[in-house]
Amino acid sequence: MADEINVWTHGTLPPAWEAAADEYTAENDGVTINIEELGFDENISQYNTAVASGQGAPSIGIQEGRDTPGMIARGGLADISGMMSDGAEDVFVDWKWAPIEGFDGDGIYGLPMDTAPVVTFYNRSMYDQAGFAPEDIETYYDLIDLGEELDDDQFVLSWAPEMLGIRWEIFYRQKGEQIYTEDGALNIDTDATAEIAEVMLDLYEADVMDRTDEFTESWFAALNDDRYATVTSGAWMAGALEDSLEGQDGNWGMHRCPALHDGDARASNHGGSSVVFASQLDDAEIARAYDFAEFFLTDTERCMMLGTEAGVFPANEETYSDSFWEEPQEYFDGQSYELILEVAEEVPELRYHEEHAEVLDEMETQLEEVLQGNVAPNEIGAQAQEAVADRTGLDTA
Repeated sequence: MADEINVWTHGTLPPAWEAAADEYTAENDGVTINIEELGFDENISQYNTAVASGQGAPSIGIQEGRDTPGMIARGGLADISGMMSDGAEDVFVDWKWAPIEGFDGDGIYGLPMDTAPVVTFYNRSMYDQAGFAPEDIETYYDLIDLGEELDDDQFVLSWAPEMLGIRWEIFYRQKGEQIYTEDGALNIDTDATAEIAEVMLDLYEADVMDRTDEFTESWFAALNDDRYATVTSGAWMAGALEDSLEGQDGNWGMHRCPALHDGDARASNHGGSSVVFASQLDDAEIARAYDFAEFFLTDTERCMMLGTEAGVFPANEETYSDSFWEEPQEYFDGQSYELILEVAEEVPELRYHEEHAEVLDEMETQLEEVLQGNVAPNEIGAQAQEAVADRTGLDTA
């Protein structure tokens, strides 16, 4: 195995990976592991570029399910199924394998790192200002009511145009829908897509939705200045808020994400990454990189560092019995992470396809057209399905 490897990380992840690297190198004399921190968008784009060009990829990449199916289909990721220790596969959440499994069950192209059960992070002072409590919020229409009680320069939420496709996926999964049939046919021309578009339009027209680009300095500044009452996102947002906001300790809490309508499900997933290994690397480098990743992610105590050091929710199910999740969190005014555990049990599975990024991009375009009044909510499913099918050759349901 290689004596030196590097890992591209982003966000709040470096401390956890650095701690794991320290333990690994202490047990493996002469091995060097370099943990490199990139911006989130930079990490995604540079890794995609490296895989596509066949050069420049790190020993370990950390990527989301939006992109990994396409990388697998193009031969950009290494099949690590033959390297896995007995029982290694069993410790992870079953549905996290979907974006890193080969199609037709052919190979495994990474290890699950974290999942991202969706919860609504809410600004306590803004809820108090509006006279609302978390239990008052059951649907997105309750958030519209909350927004009516806020000041003119305050918003319930901020959804940037480039995130609309991801938001649609969250809602679609929350509704229990599948983007692809078991045979791989595209399945987005549905009543659920029309319903999601209608709810988004209602939020937009109620003027409770800001459009600032998410995860930018101005977006975090607005959160810090009490301009956004909620952030509905994956569990990893807990670490991002604590890491990025100043003077907000105790001012944020968590509650179930709203349903689209009364009686609908209130569990979904937003993101969560997998650890992947580019096929362009030589065998010795892949072997060392995989050995380190399995050392980190399959060991319960070490993997818990993703929660304690990085503020993300591990995909290793054996970590869920750790007492950390029940401990009061000072940043969230004593609220624990037990809600995230509850939601994690209810997240519906989702199928993936090599053209998944193409689908999300098209839904982003179509939903923006709805918000701008150019397309009716009940029309975008058919338009998006036809457009994606024409570009990709996918069959349609």
